[in-house]
Amino acid sequence: MTLSPLFTRLLALVFSLCIFVADLFIPAGISVGILYLVAMLLVSGDRRAIILLAAGIASILTFMPIPIFLDEYWTKQVLLNRLITLGAIWIFGLVSIRLAKAKTRILEARNRYVKALEEMLYMTSHRVRKPLATCLGIFNLLDTTKELNQEELRKAVVYLKSSADELDDFTRELTRFMERTRVQSA
Repeated sequence: MTLSPLFTRLLALVFSLCIFVADLFIPAGISVGILYLVAMLLVSGDRRAIILLAAGIASILTFMPIPIFLDEYWTKQVLLNRLITLGAIWIFGLVSIRLAKAKTRILEARNRYVKALEEMLYMTSHRVRKPLATCLGIFNLLDTTKELNQEELRKAVVYLKSSADELDDFTRELTRFMERTRVQSA
């Protein structure tokens, strides 16, 4: 089951707010801020702007309790934990963006490949069928006709040669097409 992007974004926001509220009531030595990575994970497959927005919100929520517990709460250890959390949030966000770009490139390459296959299939079905049908028709004519004079036999050979040349041209064209497709996909 795949969740809709809107639902996933709302879930990430609600989860971030729950972490923030929990952070207000949990003792200072506990680093709850790292849980913001779960919210980041929820939006990791989203657009770049959404990932950056989620990282920004998580960053703000990580340091928001400063005015509330200014003196007794913010020791060097807590501040270090918050900075590590901040680093993890942004590293995760940037990695998510790079993965999304890589996924897009892979999907685009796959789409180009599928389009090339469809084009090859079209070429094959149309360019092979005509000369093949001509050859089959001539073979059928030769098989059912009892006697052919020299002129009729010569015409049949000309048609067969023409069809064979068309097939030969097409196989060369198909080979060039496949080489171009291979080069473009590399």
